[in-house]
Amino acid sequence: MDAKLYAQPDSETRKFVAALKQYRHTPFRLENGQREYIHPSKYNAVEFQKYRKSHGGDVLEHSQWTELQVRMWIRDNNGLYTAIKNKAEYEHIVIAAAFLHDIGKGGDCIKSCMEKAKDQEDCFYDTLSNEKYQNQSVQRMEATHEGDRVHPQYSTAVMTGKIPFYLTCEHNIEQRKKLNIDKILHELGVWQWRPAVFVIIDMHWEFGVINVSPSKDKYVLRQKYWDYIKKFVDSCERVGSIINITIKPTADLLAACILVACADISAGVNERLRDKSHPESFVPNKYPRPMAEVYTDTLNPWVSFGMGERALEYQQGVLSLFAEICQQ
Repeated sequence: MDAKLYAQPDSETRKFVAALKQYRHTPFRLENGQREYIHPSKYNAVEFQKYRKSHGGDVLEHSQWTELQVRMWIRDNNGLYTAIKNKAEYEHIVIAAAFLHDIGKGGDCIKSCMEKAKDQEDCFYDTLSNEKYQNQSVQRMEATHEGDRVHPQYSTAVMTGKIPFYLTCEHNIEQRKKLNIDKILHELGVWQWRPAVFVIIDMHWEFGVINVSPSKDKYVLRQKYWDYIKKFVDSCERVGSIINITIKPTADLLAACILVACADISAGVNERLRDKSHPESFVPNKYPRPMAEVYTDTLNPWVSFGMGERALEYQQGVLSLFAEICQQ
C-alpha cells in the first residue's frame, strides 16, 4: 500500500488501518475446557508459538504481511503470480485483495476479557470471540470458535455493504462511524475492479482445503480440484448477485484467488518477508515494513502444512482442469 495513504489525515485507508490494528487473533490456553486468554500486551514469543491460532500478529499486521508477500512474489516472478496473464490489471487487484482479505475479522467492536479481569486493560477486541460471526445476513457454515470457515463470507459481507465495519466503538451504535467501502476502494485504485476483489476475498480460505489430508492419488486430487473450481464458480455467481454485476469466472481470476490464498497462508508469520540477500529492497521504500516481531518454528503454517512444497502443484492442477472444463 502506498505510504501516502497513511499520511493523509482524512484518508479512509488511514482510518481503516487505525481501526483494524485493534483486533488480534489472540492466543489462549485451554484450561479444563475453558479458554484463558493471553493478553496481547502480556504474552511472550514462546507463549504465542505454543497457543496461537492461524496467524501471528494482529489483524493489521497479518493483512500487511499478506499484501507484502504478494508484492514479493510479483517482484520475484513467482509461478503463483506468473500464471496470471493480464498482469497489468491484476497486479493492482491482488495487492488490494490481499490487504483487505480479512476485513471481516475486525470492525464489529466485539471484546473478550481475560478470566478474573479487573478492568478494561484485561479486555481486548478479539477475533476469536464466541460472539463473532453471528450476523444473520451471513450464511453460517460449520461453526467453530475460531470462525475459520465463516470469516471469508463475513469479509465478503463487509465488502459488499451487507455488514458495517465500525471505525469507532461508542456504546451507542448510532454514534459509531462506519468505513466507506467505496472510498477505500477508490483510494486503493481498484474500485472499477471491485467484483474481482470481492471474489478473491470470498475465496481466500478455500484453496488451503485442497491440502487437507494431502494425497498423491491423481483421482483424489482431481476431485479436490473439481470441488475448488465449483466453489470458485459459485462464488462468482453469489458475489455477482449481491452487487448486481455479472462476474465471469476466468482463468486469471481463478489464478488470482489462488495467489492471495497462498499469500494468506504464507503470511501466518512474516519470516518469508525478510530478504537476507537484499534486506532493504524486498519491497519499495514507499511501502510500510511489517512492524511486528518475527514468529518462527514448527507452527509456521506455510512450512508445517507443506504448502511451500505443494502450492504450485495444486495451482497447476486446478488451472489445467479449469482449462479442460472450459474447452468442453
